[in-house]
Amino acid sequence: KRKVLFDRLLSLLRPQLTADVEVLSDNSEQVTIGHKRNALLQKVTGQYLCFIDDDDKVSSDYVSKILAGLANNPDCCSLNGIITINGTNPKQFIHSIEHKHYYEKNNIYYRPPNHLNVIRASIAKKFTFPEKNRFEDTDWAMQICRSGALKTEYKIEGIIYDYLYVAQK
Repeated sequence: KRKVLFDRLLSLLRPQLTADVEVLSDNSEQVTIGHKRNALLQKVTGQYLCFIDDDDKVSSDYVSKILAGLANNPDCCSLNGIITINGTNPKQFIHSIEHKHYYEKNNIYYRPPNHLNVIRASIAKKFTFPEKNRFEDTDWAMQICRSGALKTEYKIEGIIYDYLYVAQK
């Protein structure tokens, strides 16, 4: 039922990639989002990982900016984006190791790195998402933040992610 959203995201990513994309799909609603994210974590074989939610969008230079950052061998890359809630009220967000908790200041959301950030796989895989459907990503991010495991970061300049949040009814 989310195929249209996923296809839109893939159409933004494919022109930026020089490698094949492995698509894992799951129509099961019997397991939690946390369970699905943990399963994906275990499948990662590369040096870095990140999640892109299927209902979000990425910029046309998303991959090139991340690859430029990874050339510096950081523990993670920062992430700057725009979040809208139900398509309205756009606000900037900044995910960085400089932020130790979730907060808002001057109409900007500040967060420690979370599932949307590129993170060294050997670090990210040490933590598990809780078995739930909401805020599993926040809990995971805060586990990593509190651990102090992310020590180095490449700062990506500019907006590269559109987080299209849809509030639960």
